[in-house]
Order: sequence, then C-alpha cells, then structure tokens
Amino acid sequence: MRNKLLSMTVLLGWVVASAAQAVTVTFNGTQYTVDSFTISQDASGVVITTAGTGNGGGTDPDPTPDPDPTPDPDPTPDPDPTPDPGTGSCVESLTQKCGTIDWASPGGRLTSAIPGTNVTQSWQFTTTSNPRFAGDINVAETTGFESVSRRLWISTEPNGPALTNCSSEGNSNRKIPWAQSAMFLRCPLQTNTTYFLNLRNVSGCSAAANCGFYRNTSTNGNP
Repeated sequence: MRNKLLSMTVLLGWVVASAAQAVTVTFNGTQYTVDSFTISQDASGVVITTAGTGNGGGTDPDPTPDPDPTPDPDPTPDPDPTPDPGTGSCVESLTQKCGTIDWASPGGRLTSAIPGTNVTQSWQFTTTSNPRFAGDINVAETTGFESVSRRLWISTEPNGPALTNCSSEGNSNRKIPWAQSAMFLRCPLQTNTTYFLNLRNVSGCSAAANCGFYRNTSTNGNP
C-alpha cells in the first residue's frame, strides 16, 4: 500500500485540494476541516500539508467579540454645600423694607416706624475682623404704653430664621446682646460675615398705623 501511494505521488507530482468552502479530510481515522491540503513526497516518505482553518479562502474566523464592559455607575453627586452666612440680599416689597448698618460705627439712635404686623424691616450689616468686638442692640417704643409687641432678631438672610440666642420678642424695650465670638448669653456672630437685623410688629399695630420705634446699637468701642 505504501509503495502504491509513493508511486502515485511520484507520477502525479503535487496533488492539491482546495475550495472556496472548507473541506473535511480523514487521516488515520480522524477528521480534519481545512481550507486546502497537499500531498507530496520527500526522503522521509509521504508528506501531507494542510492550510487554513476550515473557513474557506484561508480567512481566519471572526474572533469572539469581547463583551461590552460594564459601565461605571454615575458618581453620587456631592450634596449642595451649606451656604455661607449673608448670601441673601434684601429686596424691597409691600411686606419687606430694607436698610443697612455701618457695624463698625453704627452711630446714634435711629427713629423709624413699621406699619401693621405683616411688614418686616431688615438691616444688612457686616461684622468686623475683631473677635473681641461686642455690644447690644436695643429697640424701644416711641410712645409710652402703646402696647405694641415686636420681634427683633438676627439672621443670615432678610427675614430669615433667627440664629441661636439672637432674638427677642415682647412689648416695650427689646434687646439683643451680641459678640463677634462665642460668649455666654450673647448672640454669637462670626467675624467678617454679613448678617441681617430684622424687626416686625407682632401685635398691637393696625395695618393703617405706622407704629414708631427707636433703634440704638451700643458697642464696646473696639471694632
């Protein structure tokens, strides 16, 4: 059998099998799928050489695509930062009156008035850089025994929530002791920070009346 195969190879020279499609051949009882094969002879005997991988035309099969990578989850957004004191601004309206105070030199007594109980007067001020600066804010009625109840408070925005230990409410004289540092029983203010002093009639003042008051700010003279 070997001699026949050898003589056949010698007579025929090269035998090449190829096809546009893959072909299946069996050698020694085992099947192989290839694009082409050749049978030749050399000093060692019959040589069978295959080419391709069984896809026809010698083209490598498409590689298995990598799975899409799992996208990173969206990062959790940072929470909105806590606003610094004094970020609000006062806007005049039917229920809001605005003003300012020179905190380093607040001057003498101010005389003013607020109508009814739905209007808030807000004065904007900015503290100084001295943590030892301290004083008192006083509001008093201009007419004795007028029985107008008022609320006086300090906030970080016009008509905003009162800071701790920074409000006073009742008839006649109202006072807020303050300091530009933490001091016992005083409204603690930060240095170089904008705040608002607010005043509103709570009761005893009709909508048609302008209920007058005095406002005075005293300090230790060390701004």
